[in-house]
Amino acid sequence: MSRILFIAHIDRTMLLSGGFVTFGPMWLSAVLKQHGHQCEIAGVNYKEVEQTVKEFKPDIVAYTTFSGGHKTYLDWNRQLKNKYKLFSMFGGPHTTFSPEMVEEDGVDAVCRGEGFEAMPEFVNKLEKGEDITNVKNWWVKVDGKIYRNEQRPLIKNLDILPPLDRSLYKRY
Repeated sequence: MSRILFIAHIDRTMLLSGGFVTFGPMWLSAVLKQHGHQCEIAGVNYKEVEQTVKEFKPDIVAYTTFSGGHKTYLDWNRQLKNKYKLFSMFGGPHTTFSPEMVEEDGVDAVCRGEGFEAMPEFVNKLEKGEDITNVKNWWVKVDGKIYRNEQRPLIKNLDILPPLDRSLYKRY
């Protein structure tokens, strides 16, 4: 069982007023929990993220990136990786269109396209110590070498996915 901490922009004011939340982490959390993994989310600011890392003790930190905001997450990731032993993965719209982000210092992997099948497969292999260099949708950096895998087909019927894990945001 891996412990995955999602990092996504969280605006408490918007949450309280029924505003925008990022659906990707909620769906990914639901799928990962079906595989026995534990998930948490943070992202109000760096201080809150680091406090969550201290308390939750994740094996993996998974960033949901949008173009522009990715720079903040790269900075946060460098700070966290200097203090904690973590595997860092980035997904979301930015990495789908700019997967070369994997070349950045401290970035271990980026997911291109949907992560609903790709992330559980990747996390399960990582946890078991299996080869992670050939999982579709992932560009992975291992020992300085980057493995660029092709994308799998999109899921045609999203109704096969479990309901969103809205409990991810309960503390907010």
